[in-house]
Amino acid sequence: MEGVILAGGVGRRLSPLTDGRPKYLVSVGGRPLIWYPVYSFIHTGVERIVIPVYYEFKDDLRDVLYSYFGDSIHIDLIEVDDYKAGNGYSLLTCIPYLRGDEFLLTMSDHIFDPKVPGVLVNFEGDCVIGADSYPIHISISEATKIYSPNNVDVSDIGKGIKYFNYIDMGIFKFRVPPLRRLYELDYDKKYTVSMIVRWLIDNGYVVRLADLSGYYWIDIDTIDEYWDVEKGILSLLPKYIVASTLSEAG
Repeated sequence: MEGVILAGGVGRRLSPLTDGRPKYLVSVGGRPLIWYPVYSFIHTGVERIVIPVYYEFKDDLRDVLYSYFGDSIHIDLIEVDDYKAGNGYSLLTCIPYLRGDEFLLTMSDHIFDPKVPGVLVNFEGDCVIGADSYPIHISISEATKIYSPNNVDVSDIGKGIKYFNYIDMGIFKFRVPPLRRLYELDYDKKYTVSMIVRWLIDNGYVVRLADLSGYYWIDIDTIDEYWDVEKGILSLLPKYIVASTLSEAG
């Protein structure tokens, strides 16, 4: 299994913490933010990780990842030429570099229980979205919403949809062939991941959700959210994950 972690942006909303560096290199719980999704993928058994990264920060990211993970996981950094482009553009940038038929996808600014990717891989579909029906640690107004009429198949997704019964947790499993088709048809900088999922739905592909309600996860978009995770009650999750790795090591 391969994994993709989207790191093509810079996170201006986290300024001044991101002045001169991208959001995924900001420290959370004593680790750079991107450390968490990388660790979770390794914990799941992912053998290769592809990370699209804005070219100016490629060397910095490589150095940080090597300092924590060394040669324990194969990581390929793919240059993105525009940090203002949608995260779907970063995703499509990776398509020519993927070798398998399916992959896990997450964002570089999400922290979730390391068990989550392992649960997600057991679901089938052209796209499977990790979903939470009762999120308690994120802002609903900022979140991407999902509507599933039968709690299995996804019929709508987006930040602004009127009817929804789940929140997108920011972790997915995709099959490569449908995305390769979109890459060849229309490789657009404006795409978001939600727009790509919407395209899959509209073109008859199987898009389902994995109900992961009850698993802890955090999405850091704003300064207030950052301090809740770094110093507030939400700091328990990153502290738990880091403590788990130290326990495993020794």
